[in-house]
Formats: sequence, C-alpha cells, structure tokens
Amino acid sequence: MAYFLITGMIAGLVTTDGFVMPQGQEWLIITAIGGITVVAQFFLTGAFVTTNAVVAQFLQYVGVFISSFYGFLFFGESLSIETVGAGIAMFVASVMLARLKEQNGPIREGKVIEEKTK
Repeated sequence: MAYFLITGMIAGLVTTDGFVMPQGQEWLIITAIGGITVVAQFFLTGAFVTTNAVVAQFLQYVGVFISSFYGFLFFGESLSIETVGAGIAMFVASVMLARLKEQNGPIREGKVIEEKTK
C-alpha cells in the first residue's frame, strides 16, 4: 500500500506544472473525500473477508461504470469507444470467471487454502 502512495506522490510532483495550495472550502472537500475513502476501504476489505472474492471483485467492477456515469452526469465527461469496449470486456470476463468458479467449486489444492483449512 505504501508503494502505491509513494509512487503516486512522486508521479504527481513530476507531472504537475504548478501546484496551487487549496484554500478555504477546498480543504473541507479534500478532507471529506479522504474520510469517505477510508470508510469505503474498511467496507471493501470487510466484503473481501466475508464473501467470495470473485463476487466481491465483480461488484467492484460495477463501481467503474457508476463512476463513469457520474462523470458524464455531473462533469460532462465522455468516454472513447476504446474505453467503453475495454470496460465491457472486463465486465464480461469477470462474469465468465464468476460462472466458471461457481461451476467448478472451490479449489482444494494450494498452500494458502491448505493453511486455512488446518
């Protein structure tokens, strides 16, 4: 997790032309986004612990579509045909993976699963 944060910080410093310090209400918005993100991460982690990881990952992809819709609705963003095609391909692949997992049942071999069953 720390590697992602450090890499994101360095990439932001390198690719940003000029930094503008947030003022007034912008700090409130940034703090709210951070707080909501922390709470959402706790719920996401709980979902992966309590349910089938394939199902939880499938539902996480639905969030991409919801985010895209909000971007279109509130900010007038549009997506290229390549982006839409890639999103549909990820969605279809996750559905197929979930169905395959459901048909074959849980994997019984492997070090991680053996340690959990002991």
